[in-house]
Amino acid sequence: MTNEDERIIKPVAQFFATVASFYSTYATILAFIGGTLWPVGLEISGGFLTGLVFIFIIDPIIITVFWVGTMIFITPIVVWLSRR
Repeated sequence: MTNEDERIIKPVAQFFATVASFYSTYATILAFIGGTLWPVGLEISGGFLTGLVFIFIIDPIIITVFWVGTMIFITPIVVWLSRR
């Protein structure tokens, strides 16, 4: 990977990290107050214990899924498109 690739990939990775943070925060708020988690369609009844479960278990999973998705799928596509 060259410096040019890193210059292109950093903003893309930062964008997806921001999206993951917002989605994780959204999911945690829904876990505390209750509602339907979009786009999964999971109905959450809400409550203090549910919120804590989301903070300590579900949120790290959400962040990890976004990170793996960015590294496996998005980064190679961005590098490939930048070299075209």
